[in-house]
Amino acid sequence: MVDRQNHLLVRDRVVRECVARFNKKRRQYGSVDCVKSAAFVIRKAGVKIPYLKGKTYGTKKRAAELLRATGHATLVEATDALGLERIAPAATLPADIIALPVPADDPFGASLLIVHTSNARRAFGFDPLTHQFEIGVPDLSACLAAWRVPHG
Repeated sequence: MVDRQNHLLVRDRVVRECVARFNKKRRQYGSVDCVKSAAFVIRKAGVKIPYLKGKTYGTKKRAAELLRATGHATLVEATDALGLERIAPAATLPADIIALPVPADDPFGASLLIVHTSNARRAFGFDPLTHQFEIGVPDLSACLAAWRVPHG
């Protein structure tokens, strides 16, 4: 039981750090966006995955170009390529990642959110209504994918 509690404490810390870094900020491609928040969580979890390593972008167009250059059509494909375990959204823990759909004209095919509360009852990510990052209740019936982010 102690190991599981420590594991959850680490996850909680990572989520708090992510919220502290991105909460209430407006999206700025290359510094405050869903890929940067997912990369932040992965890095803070101690996982060595080259998510965006050496890649810089400052516009939506450049970000889309970089995604296509990886050979992936969507953020779901690119996140799958990291080798993270796919899980059911209802099985998520804090600091796991979920993908929700975006409008058809969005070049990324999904938006990545950080699970805030187990079972993705709440998630942290970009809210298109307020145009900033915040904690909200995701529509899991529309969830495209969910991944376990391993934590020490």
